[in-house]
Amino acid sequence: MTPIIVFGAAGRMGTRILELAAEDPGFEVAGAVEHDGHASLGTRILNGKIIITSDLSALKGKARSAVDFTTPQATLAHLEILSGWKGTAAVVGTTGFSEKEKGWIKDFSRKMPIVMSPNMSRGVNLMLRLVAESARILDGYKIDMVEAHHVHKKDAPSGTALALGRVPWKREAAFQKKISLVMGQRTQLWWELPAFETFRLNEAIYDLGEPEFRRSLDELVDLLELGEHLSVPVKKLSLGQR
Repeated sequence: MTPIIVFGAAGRMGTRILELAAEDPGFEVAGAVEHDGHASLGTRILNGKIIITSDLSALKGKARSAVDFTTPQATLAHLEILSGWKGTAAVVGTTGFSEKEKGWIKDFSRKMPIVMSPNMSRGVNLMLRLVAESARILDGYKIDMVEAHHVHKKDAPSGTALALGRVPWKREAAFQKKISLVMGQRTQLWWELPAFETFRLNEAIYDLGEPEFRRSLDELVDLLELGEHLSVPVKKLSLGQR
């Protein structure tokens, strides 16, 4: 069992990570952290077992890993403290870092293990690989990206868009023709219904037929590990899950 600390404990991602960690026998929640002055400080969560705190020093030595989906400034402050601890790694999903700030994170990684990604979704990381492969095959093409997000999105362009851009941009001079990619649009999923019901509706609209529908659905569900999400109303899924 791996004990973890979760930063941004009252935020969207922090709350979901805490819920999943509490359900997973491979993890133990050792602490939940929010910034000074946050309204959630002192709140008991996970059946009263954990109190949200801003005192990170009180958690020293209690966790092997810290998970951070907050803001660039907060993440850098957390890493500075964690890098002075022994035996604690960090998982960073925060986006919006400048190149200079990424350099500081690289320096911290010389003192502690850090896993950092602009998007932790398996589907998005598969897409990153597909984009890299497409860039290799489509010699002589230029790529443009247009992304659209919900009103709560804080950083733009998103970390995902930047990651997608970096792969083909390594050969920018060789790209001539434009390819457009819209990120963040999930309006095809009906908000009140489970995703499976939307897929059924699309099957009827596009007249796929049961065999083709089942084959495609089973293939993608298995590839992207979506089984547990199909029967959940879309409004209850996180942004990444949608």
